[in-house]
Amino acid sequence: MSAPPTWNRPLNHVAVSVPDVEAVVDWYSTHLGFRLLGKIAHIKRSTDPNAAIFAIYPPSLNEVKLAYMATGNGVGFEVFEFVDPKPVAAEREFHYERAGFFHVCVTDPDPDALADRVVSAGGKKVGQTVDPGNVGVKCLYLADPWGNIVEALTYLLTSGAVLATGTECPLVGLGTWQGQYGTLAAQQLEDSIIHALHHGYRLIDTAQYYGVEKVVGSAIRKSGVPRSSIIVITKFWSHWHHDPAAALRQSLADLDIDYIDIFMMHWPNLMLKEGVPEPWGAKPDFIDTWTVMEDLVLDESLGLKDKVRGLGVSNFTRKLLEPLLERCRLKPLVNEVELHAMNPNLKLVPWCQQNGIQVISWSIPYTVTFVPSSAILSHRQMMMKKKKIDQETFHSTLGSERTNERNQILTHPLFTNIAAKHSCSVGVVSLSWAVQRGIIVIPKSSSLKRIEDNIKLVELSEEEMEKLNAAEKLVGRMRLSDTIPGIQYKMPDGRDTILGWTKVDFGWEDEEGEWLC
Repeated sequence: MSAPPTWNRPLNHVAVSVPDVEAVVDWYSTHLGFRLLGKIAHIKRSTDPNAAIFAIYPPSLNEVKLAYMATGNGVGFEVFEFVDPKPVAAEREFHYERAGFFHVCVTDPDPDALADRVVSAGGKKVGQTVDPGNVGVKCLYLADPWGNIVEALTYLLTSGAVLATGTECPLVGLGTWQGQYGTLAAQQLEDSIIHALHHGYRLIDTAQYYGVEKVVGSAIRKSGVPRSSIIVITKFWSHWHHDPAAALRQSLADLDIDYIDIFMMHWPNLMLKEGVPEPWGAKPDFIDTWTVMEDLVLDESLGLKDKVRGLGVSNFTRKLLEPLLERCRLKPLVNEVELHAMNPNLKLVPWCQQNGIQVISWSIPYTVTFVPSSAILSHRQMMMKKKKIDQETFHSTLGSERTNERNQILTHPLFTNIAAKHSCSVGVVSLSWAVQRGIIVIPKSSSLKRIEDNIKLVELSEEEMEKLNAAEKLVGRMRLSDTIPGIQYKMPDGRDTILGWTKVDFGWEDEEGEWLC
């Protein structure tokens, strides 16, 4: 007997026998959103004796109608009406004693509302809504008008962190840094976003710098998930610090949505429109830019008040946030920073939480491929030329090929032992560790399986949390921002910087190189 394949076979389709194929196609299209592929086939042995279906079924079958349908995520749903001879009528009850397949399952953001529609359309609800609590799903069983059982299921990821405005924000979202620009990755990203939304994700994080806002907006519209139930975060790049209003209008146009939930300053550094970073202290500084951002929300004369629901910052430290909080009218709702086991921000996170600022981790526990975006290359060409960085694939982040030490978040026993104990991946351990600290995580993945796995968090013990918090001491420290080629820049005076600022300017380190976050 041969060994089973190492990959998981995807479900292609399911099939159901019904008494009236036209009525079933109409009902499933109208009330469950399935779509008909092509036309309903009417096959007779007398006129088409060589039809493939007659090679499968016994000679007694003379006539059949067949419709091919598909669900929102592409799984096939075949509907058969056996016309001659007619099949024995199925019992219209949910008898679990009967062996074999007995129901299909659809994902819906509101199963109870779907149940109301099904009942009003001639179906019925079978049993009560099941809300198992901490397993992250809610489901109920329905019956269509022909007695077929349909399970309606939703993933409970619509709440989590409560922002300073009172808005609930999921603790797990989807990042959209794709890394392979100018390729077919755009379609891959769109598929990933739609898949994530169909599996309960309600937070999407993107940025102008990624060059994918149009893809993100398209995916949201195609998903069928109501825009009002999704939190969309985007960030403007440093060459817009002079004019955040124009940056907001650009993102709204590219996303093609009516409003942005959280609009963020991607980096505190100022950059000229030509893509040249300015040094620490250049004007307008990040506080000047934040003041203009506040006007987007507070100044009705700009006509943008209803276009942005909240403001945030990214890559800010306590050194930068303290003077901002002293002068701001609106406090940043979120601060999105690099955060992982080798850069845990054990000081910054509690300080932000004490000051009502929600922390989001933008770094993910998987290999990332960095390739300059064709959408923004004009703003980076000077940096790339001066640094002479190869613009081909550059592997970085945790689990990369750069050094053995940096691979250890995926291979070190500290992480693998905890993952084995919980029967999950090291990535899920890393995400669970951050979420238990009250941090929002936005892992990016093009793997549909991993997207599903990333929401299946595990509960870590206090001892496990302490071990992971101390991983930087055992395994080593690593700052991903030091390795991203697109933001490295050598200043005219010879200093190596991140977009014109040193690590001391950011507040990452002191003059002696000690980490401060």
